[in-house]
Amino acid sequence: MSGYIRVFVNGTNEGLGHETTLAEVVASELGVDPSVIIVENRVDTTRTWALSDGSYSSRFAPIVVSAAILAARQLREKLTRIAMAMLGTDKVSYENGQFYDINNPSRRIDIRRMTSSVNWDPGSLPEA
Repeated sequence: MSGYIRVFVNGTNEGLGHETTLAEVVASELGVDPSVIIVENRVDTTRTWALSDGSYSSRFAPIVVSAAILAARQLREKLTRIAMAMLGTDKVSYENGQFYDINNPSRRIDIRRMTSSVNWDPGSLPEA
């Protein structure tokens, strides 16, 4: 699979391997190679800092990783509904970056093509 999946984190790189961990977790949830995941740290300076912000008390694993897992699962569920509509079937499976019709495995759609549809013709996407 070529292309990339970007994961944005509202935090800073502390040199503790957080980017690698997030790439591996998101890749596992989406069934892709971790090398296609790009983790980007961004600090939102438009909002007031809260006591719960920061990385103290091991915030990364329970908060950030949990949020990344949830987001990846929601994305995969949405992509599944879109793939069913695009393939005209009610049962699809997913492997190696492609959704396919369970009843006719030769009918496939790559997630790159699905996501590029948003850019080229967003009106063609089904409600998901």
